[in-house]
Amino acid sequence: MYAAGNLTDGLHIIDNPIIPHWNGSETTVLPNGKDEIKLADGKAVYVEDNYMSVI
Repeated sequence: MYAAGNLTDGLHIIDNPIIPHWNGSETTVLPNGKDEIKLADGKAVYVEDNYMSVI
């Protein structure tokens, strides 16, 4: 959550807001643009340099 852009005191490494504990359709690919990243329990966003993926 702190890497995302939806907290005023966050790190803003990821421009997209992150929605944790998502119970809908599971996100497997990061959205284009600045759409929300909806993460189910047990999922995370992995960031290394310019590479990002859902794990």
